[in-house]
Amino acid sequence: MVRLKVRIAAICLSAGAVGLWSRAVAQDVPASAPPTTTDSSKGLLQTLSNPQASQDDRDAAALKLVGSHDDTIRPDLVVALTQSDDGGQLAVARALGEIAWPNPDFIEPLFRLLANREGQRSRVRAAAAALAQYSDNSDVLQRLATVAISNQGDEIRVPVIIAIGSFNQKLAAQTLIGLQEQADTDAVEIAAGDALVQMTGLDAYGHNAQQWKKWWDQNANLSESAFEDAIRASRADAFEQEVSKHTQLKANLESLLQGVYEAQASQQDRANLLIQYMHSPAPAIRKVGATIVYQDRQTPDGAPPGTMETVRGLLDDVSPDVRAAAAQALFNDADSAPEMVQRLGVEPDDMVRVELVNSLAHLFDPTAVSLMVKLVQSDPSMLVQIASADGIRLAAEGTTIFNDPAKEQTARAALQAALKSTGQPGTQALRAAIVGALAAMHDPQLLQLFQSLLDPHEPEKVRFYAIHGLGNLDDPDVSDSIAASLDDQEPEIRRAAVEALGTTVQPIYITNLLKSMNEDPDPSVQAAAWQVLQGWLGSLEEPDLATLADALKNGDPNKKLVALEAFRDRLIKDVQSATDDTKRRTLNESLAAQRQNIGDTMMDLGQYAAAADQYQSALGYWKANEGKPDVIDTLSGDVVKSLLKAQKYTDAATFASAAIQEYDADPTLKFIEETVSSEFLLAAQDLYNSNDPSSYDRATELFAAIKRMNPPLKGSYPDELAAVQQQIAQKRSGQGGGAAPGQ
Repeated sequence: MVRLKVRIAAICLSAGAVGLWSRAVAQDVPASAPPTTTDSSKGLLQTLSNPQASQDDRDAAALKLVGSHDDTIRPDLVVALTQSDDGGQLAVARALGEIAWPNPDFIEPLFRLLANREGQRSRVRAAAAALAQYSDNSDVLQRLATVAISNQGDEIRVPVIIAIGSFNQKLAAQTLIGLQEQADTDAVEIAAGDALVQMTGLDAYGHNAQQWKKWWDQNANLSESAFEDAIRASRADAFEQEVSKHTQLKANLESLLQGVYEAQASQQDRANLLIQYMHSPAPAIRKVGATIVYQDRQTPDGAPPGTMETVRGLLDDVSPDVRAAAAQALFNDADSAPEMVQRLGVEPDDMVRVELVNSLAHLFDPTAVSLMVKLVQSDPSMLVQIASADGIRLAAEGTTIFNDPAKEQTARAALQAALKSTGQPGTQALRAAIVGALAAMHDPQLLQLFQSLLDPHEPEKVRFYAIHGLGNLDDPDVSDSIAASLDDQEPEIRRAAVEALGTTVQPIYITNLLKSMNEDPDPSVQAAAWQVLQGWLGSLEEPDLATLADALKNGDPNKKLVALEAFRDRLIKDVQSATDDTKRRTLNESLAAQRQNIGDTMMDLGQYAAAADQYQSALGYWKANEGKPDVIDTLSGDVVKSLLKAQKYTDAATFASAAIQEYDADPTLKFIEETVSSEFLLAAQDLYNSNDPSSYDRATELFAAIKRMNPPLKGSYPDELAAVQQQIAQKRSGQGGGAAPGQ
């Protein structure tokens, strides 16, 4: 099988063989199917409407039915388009796209299929191709044009734009030219260029928006009939059919070449084959080679050896599709930056320039950024301008390239000039990209501009970047303008406002951020608010930290712990810097209280050993500084409980023995013996009641530690513990046993 694939690949590497293959494909596809009989039509209709039939069988049935052009079954096909399941609708739409039958009855059902519903993109493409058959119907063209310029997704617009390329009317050309000039996605601009090529046959124009604009200017004043005559004269009679065959051939060829490549055993074999691809006389094969290099660069093994050098050579290829694939393959490759910069300076094709800018953007090459500054203001392609603005933004965010005042002024002036040309419909994406680039420059001179762009009538992304621009100024005086957007209807705007507030520590907004964290309906806004508050913790003063910790006390214990620990760390610093004894004592008392609070929170989170450390620190302070007996009692019990929960049984026993010895001689503190002793009984009872066999092993360790205590536990606790120990032994041996004493 591998040998066969390699043999086929060798044949495909010849341009002549590609041509022969194309002719062979043309011979295999009939213009239409012969008329069917009534009986056979019934059988085909049954297959078409049968959800259990394979899609291939249903497609074949639909092709025969549509190819018959039998008006008696046309109502059945309309029903299949409107009431059948997805597979039936898809089969009929595909057939109507492949075999011309532009009957008015099919128009409305086909337009209904132009809906962006998940999993039904194939039906959208098929319906658009079928509507392309109505190339003489001006009403269909008008409706397609309306969809093409709408705000629907590329999944709908792109197939519709391609369909418009089948029409000869001026409206079709005008729509495609407008889409090319104001495209807000790569897919739309590419589709508009492809459709213009399909309409006119002017393949050499490719995706060069300037060339197409000149062509339109030369033909826009023609009458409708003269324009249609000019279109027909510019393409061969069979052009539409040849384009369809060529598209199918390219898809098959790409799949075949990819399979042959993947069958190679070693990296060197793969490298040799890729280089063959990229040296092929056929542009489609050269493009596949570059695309495979791009895909391989995303894997751990990377591109095969020697292939990157070959890709760089394709930057000067005669085919714009090949140059675009090469530019994409060189994404973020520092070694290729000089060649990409050189090509960007002379490249005439819009989409190639977009790919070059995208590939250079993350490299922060000064020469490339300078070119982007020129392109964002003067390039005729809006997509190139958008890509350039994004590249400038990345450079401003990731480097100090604009620390040079002259470069900063040049970039700012170019961006502001480009911004003035935006605002009308179709330019929102460019407007947002420019504002994003300006926001990343941290330029105080842009303050008024950013404030003006907070206007609710501005597009959401423009306001988003304007808020970030204000935040990047690090100017507390603009915080009120930022905070006003915390209640915006759009979650993206609210998140931007939260993040912008976070650039400067401003305790006055703690309450606002807490509200966003606790009440905002969008999880990303909540997370951003907490991120900002965390970032502020190391810079807040004691009162603000106390406010924050208190606000978090009934919420997420993880957040509460972070705030408490920050408060503790601040108190430690303040104790160390305090010069007044009274102040130092007050701070130390507050510190001990915070350690106890931290211990309690850690216990809630199951961090028992860490909690014991906090309790012992607090207890040590109060014992050395005349703490109240009830505080010492509580903390002593907390220490023992946390150590026992942490399964540090020996440490707990050692601590308890020391406490018993220490407080036994002091009648006022003797009750602490009861507190620490009771924790051992509770721990033993918990182990007994757990019904977990592993807990019995831990019980053995616990009782061994208790046995080693000197002095031992006081009162009735030794006897009660002995009873629990016996109960555990009985349960462990399978002899049963009731509840532990005290339960």
